Amino acid sequence: MVSEAEEQRRKELIAGKSALDLANAKASLSAEDCRIVEAYFTVMQPYCRKASVAEYKRPCVESSPFSSQMGGPFVGTAAGAWPEVNGEYLEGVLQVNVLELPWVPERLQQFELVQFFAAWKDWHQKATYEDGTWLVKTYQDLSNLVLMEKPFQSLMEPKSIQWKLAEHEIPSYPDNIGIVDEDLERDFQALDDWWLLLEDKFPTSNQTKIGGWPKSQQNGVPDLDAYVVQIDSACNWQWFSAGVGFLFLDDNDTWSSFCDFD
Repeated sequence: MVSEAEEQRRKELIAGKSALDLANAKASLSAEDCRIVEAYFTVMQPYCRKASVAEYKRPCVESSPFSSQMGGPFVGTAAGAWPEVNGEYLEGVLQVNVLELPWVPERLQQFELVQFFAAWKDWHQKATYEDGTWLVKTYQDLSNLVLMEKPFQSLMEPKSIQWKLAEHEIPSYPDNIGIVDEDLERDFQALDDWWLLLEDKFPTSNQTKIGGWPKSQQNGVPDLDAYVVQIDSACNWQWFSAGVGFLFLDDNDTWSSFCDFD
């Protein structure tokens, strides 16, 4: 198993290479290229959204059971039981302590805790979702909640979450169709390493996050206006084959879910 220090070093090496590639991309821009970039960024700026993006940390003995985490342990009411359907327990996939978020979508501001549970299948020693049952549990007050005993052996690798603020997420295909003029889109994407310039200006996360814009999907998500949570394949949890899941909360406070995979 790769240690946390080794993983951090790997990320630093990747970040260093990316920074060098970005510097080279900017240095190679002509005056006309700069005009194209500035015009493109100006068009996209009004579509920016904020998001609270998850950074996974190894769980600590001292960490609170009320904290945000991927995988258990979760909290619930003293009289409550771990969710199950037809005699099968659901996996505790994500617990979000809303009070920890640097930015909260308006639809989630009524809650202090949001939990997502889902049916899972043992697939090569991974907890994998395959169109099974799912459940969202929400709490408006943490004061009466207690640590719940998980009554089964989970395949997930629980990790605590720290949240970072993303202030300039922009839509990707197909949600960005029609925003930029076709000629400007063509000119921008003709630039060398245009994607590095775009990611530097408008970093948009593909991992677990609250709010922002959903990860690019072939046909888009089914209800963009109600989208509130994105959950990636992480911590030994998979949406089919390394896919991504989405949660939606509509104007009637009704939850729905959707997942897609690569």
